Amino acid sequence: MKKIRGIWIQAKRKLTFRNLSADFVTERRRPKFDSCRNDTWSGDPRADTAIVLQGPILRTNDFTIESVRRYRTNFPNTPIIVSTWTSEIGGDTEQIEALGGIVIYQNMPANHGVSNSNLQMASTTLGLRKAEQIGVTHVIKSRTDQRLYSERLLGLLHQTLINFPIGINSGSQEQRLIGLSFNTFAYRMYGLSDMFTFGTCADSLKYWDGSFDAREHVEHSKNQSMRDWAKMRICEVRFCSEFLVRTGWSLQWTLEDSWRAFAERFVILDASSVDLFWNNFNSIEEKWRSYEGFPKFAEIDFAWWLQMHGGIAIGNESILDKH
Repeated sequence: MKKIRGIWIQAKRKLTFRNLSADFVTERRRPKFDSCRNDTWSGDPRADTAIVLQGPILRTNDFTIESVRRYRTNFPNTPIIVSTWTSEIGGDTEQIEALGGIVIYQNMPANHGVSNSNLQMASTTLGLRKAEQIGVTHVIKSRTDQRLYSERLLGLLHQTLINFPIGINSGSQEQRLIGLSFNTFAYRMYGLSDMFTFGTCADSLKYWDGSFDAREHVEHSKNQSMRDWAKMRICEVRFCSEFLVRTGWSLQWTLEDSWRAFAERFVILDASSVDLFWNNFNSIEEKWRSYEGFPKFAEIDFAWWLQMHGGIAIGNESILDKH
């Protein structure tokens, strides 16, 4: 009785908050565990794509294990590769292998890089090389602390590449790379979010298999402009800009050139289209969404990318130099 009363009081408080708040508040629920499916359920049978989850095993709610379980149900013929560290060897990785996942290990690089960027490069690259060895043509790069709930994920990604073929002036890039809106900021030049990529194995390796960042820390200033930030080439900007250079793009370090690169070499889908969930400290979806037009953290969603692709997106170069 106490538990039911507690739940009722909590629900009442939520309703009170929503009525008093100046905002309309919506709610999204996702199952923690893949416990049952409808009798009519059948997964996507394609076997030409691997899913690489990079990073340490997230043990809270068996998150990484349950992600592998869900992917195995949704995509029964898709190789699920968990690329992690030798320190993670144990019962959890054995459970992942029992579910049909492939777990590969390496020692952590001594220099973790700025914001662990070298760790991300190392674990991602090892996973991509395993996918290439298996023989798939395409690969999803994701993380051990994120989950893609969409059952139509693979079909969406492959059809997107069919609908938006890469142009003839694409250098050594085979097809477009697909990224997500979440943390892909319009005014962070060449800053595709590093949480997710999808493309051919060859293109994905061109993106992720590069030299480590010798820096371990960089100083930030409150007076730093968005242009200054981008030119420091930290994490996302470093990954994306080096990929562009490797595939024949000449960086101009202007907003126009950054948007043109997004338009010609990438597709940016809404994070909601793949039903992305990030199991971190912040459960606010679309956390950067601003209805006041604040540009600093304005994310490129598919609608905005489509306008970039069509050459009708309107940008403001001067925003890059504001402090």
